Amino acid sequence: MRAFYWVQAGRSAAGIGQRVACFCTALESLFATSSVELTHQLAERTAIFLAEESNRREEIYRQVKRAYGVRSKVIHGEVIRQSRTSELIMASQECDGLLREVIQKVVGDREARATFDGTNDRIDRYFLQLLFK
Repeated sequence: MRAFYWVQAGRSAAGIGQRVACFCTALESLFATSSVELTHQLAERTAIFLAEESNRREEIYRQVKRAYGVRSKVIHGEVIRQSRTSELIMASQECDGLLREVIQKVVGDREARATFDGTNDRIDRYFLQLLFK
């Protein structure tokens, strides 16, 4: 339910940077079980969860890393130049699309739904199984 909240907050955010920050928080609420190497963990788990093919996994991994970089700048108060607006828009659109895919898969997959409703240990085991599948 936290992920749904953050997706909705992102979609109604006034600024593109805030939208990306909310979308990244939605990914955190689903995939994060530790604050260690958080960006890598979110990018890897999102990619593993959504894609089977290595090229698509790499694309998703890079999209999440890029979005999290934007999120960090926004959250830490860095001024984002006007010339980088297209990067913000792209990160927002990519995150929105990825979250749509994630939510559709969670809703349609009983095992995934049970995993995300479970403990951090269960989530960690689930992603290790996907990683070494």
